[in-house]
Amino acid sequence: MNRDAVSVAVIGGGASGTLACVHLLEASAASRRPVRISLIEPSDELGRGTAYASPDPRHLMNTPMERSGAWAHDPGHLVAWLRRRDPDTPSGHYPPRGTYGAYLADTLRETRERTAGTGQLWHVRRRARRVLPGLPRPVVALSDGRCVAADRVVFAMGNAATWRDPFPSAQAGPRYVRSPWHSGLPAVADHSSVLLLGNGLTAVDIGLSLLGGSVGVRVDAVSRHGLLPRPHGAGCSHGGHPNVVGALLADDRLTLARLVSTVRSEMRRSPECWREIIDALRPCTGELWGRLDADDQRDFLGRFGTYWDVHRHRLPPTTAHRLGRALGSGRLKARKGRAAYLRACPRGVVAGLDVGAGPVPVRYDWVINCTGFGRDITGSADPLLSWLLRDGLAVPDSLRLGMATDRRGRLLDRDGRPDPALLAIGPLRRGSQWETTAIPEIRAQAAQLADDILGSPATGPAELLHQGGPVSSS
Repeated sequence: MNRDAVSVAVIGGGASGTLACVHLLEASAASRRPVRISLIEPSDELGRGTAYASPDPRHLMNTPMERSGAWAHDPGHLVAWLRRRDPDTPSGHYPPRGTYGAYLADTLRETRERTAGTGQLWHVRRRARRVLPGLPRPVVALSDGRCVAADRVVFAMGNAATWRDPFPSAQAGPRYVRSPWHSGLPAVADHSSVLLLGNGLTAVDIGLSLLGGSVGVRVDAVSRHGLLPRPHGAGCSHGGHPNVVGALLADDRLTLARLVSTVRSEMRRSPECWREIIDALRPCTGELWGRLDADDQRDFLGRFGTYWDVHRHRLPPTTAHRLGRALGSGRLKARKGRAAYLRACPRGVVAGLDVGAGPVPVRYDWVINCTGFGRDITGSADPLLSWLLRDGLAVPDSLRLGMATDRRGRLLDRDGRPDPALLAIGPLRRGSQWETTAIPEIRAQAAQLADDILGSPATGPAELLHQGGPVSSS
């Protein structure tokens, strides 16, 4: 067995990067092979990223605690952590996203301490700007001029695509919030009117925060389809649906038409079990996605993507109840439509609201863009990703959802060759696996990457370099 230490640079300290480090440290202890990790993340806080940084306790995970732990083999890990904080935490609890970020950070700290005999981790509080291949191993150039050399580089930047902005011009004025997660929610006065662009999970969270934080606020939400995320619910009496999964996996000529037909037939037989049917597909979604050709994948995104999202990424019961009350009271209205234009006005924004009969000017005190991250990674504002794509070390997948990778997460270059030293985890793998943004999928990728990396040859220790000499990380 190879006992040489393996050095790894992990770029990004959100959920994907933190889980990658946790699994690398755990695999190192299990195999007794040393690992040296440089976690490159400018923020002092690890484990949060965009998804788990919200301080609002109303922003909940959309997966129950029993399915959201750091390890698939230990479903009680998060449960035990939560109950140490609050012994009355009930079964099926959906924790706040900020609490889950704290759990990931605490899990990394505990794992780091427990595996100190074989694993070492340095938190490098800088941004990664470039990656230089070879030499004879990759070197990550940092924002302060220093470099990290390592055997393997793991790209864990989360949703690296740019937040979609339908109105990038300055005409919308200061009361147009382009991204609530990056800019933060404004201080909305009592009895204000707010327009949300989007009806997805972000819009639901932001809408409920606005309604709960001020008196008499009125919120309108518009989107192209007008669909809201469906709620989680009690399981149906039929249990799982192995037939639909078996039929799809056995189909050696799978097309989108055949896939849709099979799933629809199963739902017609058991309409009350639609949640279980969707969930039965989850473990094999990546395989099924990979068996569709690029045209079918593109067709799926255009025709069924929104419908899949609202059924697959569901609301926690508490959130669904709050949303139902807000809709019932009329304080929140969700409609099919669009804002044709935005124009700044004194202490507000005029939106050209089109709900079917052409744009009508409506004044709002605030407009908040909740349309989410874009689906074209080539438009990313991330300097590292832009450089990787420009230099040809990485290429976008055929749909430009993320980086082109093989099934093991290795980046493909412009000639389609996998680079064993450059790997991706999480949302960056959407093009090759589609479902790769939720914790169960990310932790599975982290475990697989850790096993692959710990089984690979090493070329030298991790080093933080400056002008050719090692320096300590900060």
